[in-house]
Amino acid sequence: MKRWQSLILGVVISVATLAYALNGNDLSKIGDELARGNYLWIIPCSALIGLGLWFRGLRWRFLLNERITALHSFHITNISYFLNAWLPLRLGEVARAYLVTRLKPPIAMFTALSSVVVERLIDLLAVVILVVLAVLLTEVPSEVQASAQLIGVVSVLGIFVLAFFAARRQLAHAILSVFLKFLPFLERLGMRSLVDKVLDGIAP
Repeated sequence: MKRWQSLILGVVISVATLAYALNGNDLSKIGDELARGNYLWIIPCSALIGLGLWFRGLRWRFLLNERITALHSFHITNISYFLNAWLPLRLGEVARAYLVTRLKPPIAMFTALSSVVVERLIDLLAVVILVVLAVLLTEVPSEVQASAQLIGVVSVLGIFVLAFFAARRQLAHAILSVFLKFLPFLERLGMRSLVDKVLDGIAP
């Protein structure tokens, strides 16, 4: 796609999303709020958001064993977050995995998806750590504490299990062979190759 076509498409998408966001709102009230705004805060806020997205892109690149450039990782991460904001079921993550298959050299989609899963588990673990700090410093409802404990256990177990099988691939294939004896049709679907691609996205 030519540069001017990309520019026009970007403008059209921006206008359409802005119109959708403003639909049904009182434009006069929005205008009043905009008039009272301190726009100097836009600069540091935009810088912090951009920096956060850049580091998220670098983290994902690290999980992919640096098989993509930092710039590609940053751009694809931005697209993913944009789609997550507008589409249900976090389809932006699927789009992220698809986009890396279009790079040269491409990365297998299931490899990318497994790296996204690890990334989300790390995010969950970070949330649990923040909740633990909140519990230590403030009074937190027991329901929140119980939820945090459950999420923490699931996150730690998930990361441990994935890392364990990524480091012991032969054991993963041995367990898979047992399942394939009972479900032989999975062999024809290339399940062994699929497992390898998933483990490639997890292995350090």
